[in-house]
Amino acid sequence: APAAQPEQAQPAAGPVEEPIDLEQNPKAREAVEYLKEICAKMGAQGLTITPVKQGEATILKVEGESAGTLIGHRGEVMEALSYLTSLVANRAGGDYMKIGLDINHYRSKREANLTALAKRIGAKVARTGRGHTLEPMNPYERRIIHAALQDFNGVTTYSTGTEPGRRVVIAPDNSYRNRG
Repeated sequence: APAAQPEQAQPAAGPVEEPIDLEQNPKAREAVEYLKEICAKMGAQGLTITPVKQGEATILKVEGESAGTLIGHRGEVMEALSYLTSLVANRAGGDYMKIGLDINHYRSKREANLTALAKRIGAKVARTGRGHTLEPMNPYERRIIHAALQDFNGVTTYSTGTEPGRRVVIAPDNSYRNRG
């Protein structure tokens, strides 16, 4: 009998992705060229960069064996590269293009992990009635936590502190308990 193949984790299903033609989109082309140059200078070789349209944003999907160095601790390097790439692409003016990076599916995996974390902690807060403050997160990650719990019965979320130590607080929603 053939050996059972382990199931591979699939990235969370997100918004519909549309491929971008670099010949028709000079900003996306400039972003890809800049990112290739920076990746090469960082020692990441043999990468594939695929631009796709996801809602309002342009996501540059980067894949390759040496791409891990481009992610950094909790995606910090990836976020910095995303910001710099966005500056380069938008320096010519015209309509602003929101650019994000997804390196080796890190963004989609991180989003799935943060959503699961939020729901686990939200259930605990709703059950115990005791709030929970999460570790500092970047704005993108805080938004994921807030969105995951926006319709969660018995809890509310808010952010506290100042950057870079801004945190999400998951608190019991007392108005929910008092609703008859």
